Amino acid sequence: TTPETVTSGDLVTLTFSYRNDNDVALTDAHLAVLLPKYFSHITTIPSAFNERTHTFALGRIAAGGNGVVEVSGQLISSVGANVETGAVFSYRREGGRISDRRESKGVSFTIPITQSTVRLSLDFPDDVVHEGAAPFVLRYENTGKPPIAELVLRPNFGDTLQLQESSAPLTDGVFRMMNIAQGGSGAIRGTLNIRAHGEEKTEFVAQAFMEMEGVTLLQGEVKKTVRVFYPKVSLAPLHDDGRDVMALGRTAELSFTYENNEGEDVRDVAVMIDPPATI
Repeated sequence: TTPETVTSGDLVTLTFSYRNDNDVALTDAHLAVLLPKYFSHITTIPSAFNERTHTFALGRIAAGGNGVVEVSGQLISSVGANVETGAVFSYRREGGRISDRRESKGVSFTIPITQSTVRLSLDFPDDVVHEGAAPFVLRYENTGKPPIAELVLRPNFGDTLQLQESSAPLTDGVFRMMNIAQGGSGAIRGTLNIRAHGEEKTEFVAQAFMEMEGVTLLQGEVKKTVRVFYPKVSLAPLHDDGRDVMALGRTAELSFTYENNEGEDVRDVAVMIDPPATI
């Protein structure tokens, strides 16, 4: 028996029961477990488990005898995938010759992966302005018991959003977060430039993956659809001599240019200046 659903990245126990319905004992009985791919077993019952062949040696089973074996461990797979597992029970009938052929019976299960221990959330404004900038916060959390050695976060900015800055480095299109303990969480903060091309809406998508043996396994996705507004008036800053660095205590003159982008007059235009506390 197996759980009806499994959470990727969490602990799962595979339980196999057996019973000798013959009227003679069975000898040299073995139960070989087909472990799911990317399953890291941690404990077994009984403890005598062949690590190489994934086999329990059960020995002699009397007529009517029965038993249970369990294998517990961490299972990682893509959310939405169906994982195959099962077992093969092989034996000889007592009283037969040693050369008698072994008999076997098998059972198989399909385990649906419905969710992941990884939780994602995204904070991003509902409305953004063309040629403006908007902050974002991409949060992640490990809700499972086993730690996550490496979590890969892949943002998709599309053609409209461009990364200006972020608290974690974006390398080859992904953020890599290392060693996330049980209950551990974190956040990537940054700013996106808005460069729309006439669209009324745009979408910010982020996906989480775990990598196993070079294969990326999807753990979750979060997305935010936002409205794009096109300003009627454009505003650009200028500062004296075009310099980006000023000496401490120096006086500088800041100026702003504005332009009406519409084909008609715009009323009640105001410019609000929000200087930092150091100015």
